[in-house]
Amino acid sequence: FHDSPRTKAFFASMVPTLLSMIKRVPDPDMALNNLERCTASLGAKTILFQMLSENPQALEVFVDLCAYSQFLSDILIKNPGMVDQLIDSLIIGERKDTGQMVSELSSLMTYAPDKLRCLHGYKNQEILRIGVRDILGKANINTTMEDLSGLAEAVLINAFHMCSDRIEWKDSVPSFGVLGLGKLGGREMSYSSDIDVVFVYKEAAGSRVGVSNQLTDVSHRLMKVLGEITEWGTLYKMDTRLRPEGRGGILVTSLENFKKYYSNDASLWERQALTKARWIVGDEGLGREVMEAVVDCIYTRRWHTEMVREIGEMRERMEHSTTGKDIKRGFGGIVDIEYIVQLLQLKYGGDYPDIRTPNTLDALHGIHNAHLIEEGHYKSLVSAYEFLRRVESRIRIVHDITQDKLPESSEALDKLAKRLGYSPDESPPPAERLLADKETHTTLTRRIFKEISLKEGK
Repeated sequence: FHDSPRTKAFFASMVPTLLSMIKRVPDPDMALNNLERCTASLGAKTILFQMLSENPQALEVFVDLCAYSQFLSDILIKNPGMVDQLIDSLIIGERKDTGQMVSELSSLMTYAPDKLRCLHGYKNQEILRIGVRDILGKANINTTMEDLSGLAEAVLINAFHMCSDRIEWKDSVPSFGVLGLGKLGGREMSYSSDIDVVFVYKEAAGSRVGVSNQLTDVSHRLMKVLGEITEWGTLYKMDTRLRPEGRGGILVTSLENFKKYYSNDASLWERQALTKARWIVGDEGLGREVMEAVVDCIYTRRWHTEMVREIGEMRERMEHSTTGKDIKRGFGGIVDIEYIVQLLQLKYGGDYPDIRTPNTLDALHGIHNAHLIEEGHYKSLVSAYEFLRRVESRIRIVHDITQDKLPESSEALDKLAKRLGYSPDESPPPAERLLADKETHTTLTRRIFKEISLKEGK
C-alpha cells in the first residue's frame, strides 16, 4: 500500500516468473512466507525488486532458499546485509577450502571488537553460502559434507585460540590440543552435527598440578563459547563422551593416560571410534604423538575372528534401539556401511596403510584398491552411502535439527522427496519412489554386511 509506483512496477514485472518458480518448489507456502519476511527485513525494496526482475538467477536463489530451508531463510531474515555477499559468492562460484576459511576468520577476529559475535557472524555467513550451493545443486553431497566440516574446523580452531590466548600460564605454555572424532574427524559433517572431541595435553617435566586445572578451564570455556545459546544462535555442541573412560573420565587427558588407556583398557567399540580420529588444533608435535598412539591402538593389535561377532552384536543392539524409519541406525542404514569399513580397517589396516583414513568413502576406495572387497559390493556401498547421507542432509537442512528419521506424515514425506529431486510429474508419486529407493539401498547394504561378516569371521 505504501510502496512507490516504481517499486510496484518492478514487482509486477517479476510476478509471472516468480509464480512459475513457486509452483515447482517442494513447499510453496513456506517459500511465499519466507520471501515476504525476507523482503520486509531488507527495506530497500525498489533496488531488490529491480535486481530480481532483471536477474532470474538471483530470483531462483531466493525462491529455492525460502522453499528448502527455514533455518537458512531465518539467517538471511536476521542478517539482511548478507544478501550481497550471497549473490556475489554464487556468481563467482568458487569453493573455499578449510585453510581459506581458517585464515579468513582469523583475520576478521584480529580486529573484531566482539570476537564471539564475529564467530557467529562468520559461521552464519558461510553456512548460508554452503547451504545455498547445496540446494542449487552446485555441490554434491560429498563436497557439502567436506565444506560443512571445514567450516566447523575453522570455527573450532579460532575459538580454541581465542580461549587459550587469554590464559596467563603458571609455567611455560603446555602442549595441548584437540583430537577430532566422529563426523568432524572424518570430514563428514551434516547440518546440525555435533563436534566429537578429546582434549589431550602432554605433561612437561617439573610442571605444576595447576596447569592441568588451567587446561580444564580452557576446555570448559571453549565448550561454552561453542555451545552457548546466544542472540545469534548456537555455534556447535561439543561432545566429549568418547574420551578415555567416557563420562567418568577426566575432561582433559594426558598423553600418557591416553596411550595407557587405549593400549590396555579400551573396548572394541572405542577402537572403532578411533578409526575416525584426526588432529584438529593445538601443538603439532603433540598431535603427531597422539596420532601415532591412535595407529598403534587400531592397527597393531592382534585380530580375532570373535571381533566380527562382537561388532555384529553391537550393530544389532543399535538397530533395536530405534525404528525402521531411521536411515542412520536402522536396518541397512549408514551405520551398516561404517561398521563394514571399520571391521575391514581393524583387520587389514596393519598391512594396508592406504585404508587408514577417517573418511568413510576414502576408506572404501582404499579397501577397493587393495582388493579387500568385491567390485559389486564396493559400488553398491558407495551408492547407498551417498544416497542415505543426501537424504539425511535434506531432512536436516529444513530446520537445522539433528534428525535421522524419515517423516511420519505422508505430506512431509512428499515434500522431502521433492527436495531430493523426485519429480511430481512422474509416476508413482515422489514419496513412493523415495521409499522404494531407500528399501533397495538398505536391503542390499544389509546383505553385504552379512556376507562380509560371514567371510571375515571365518
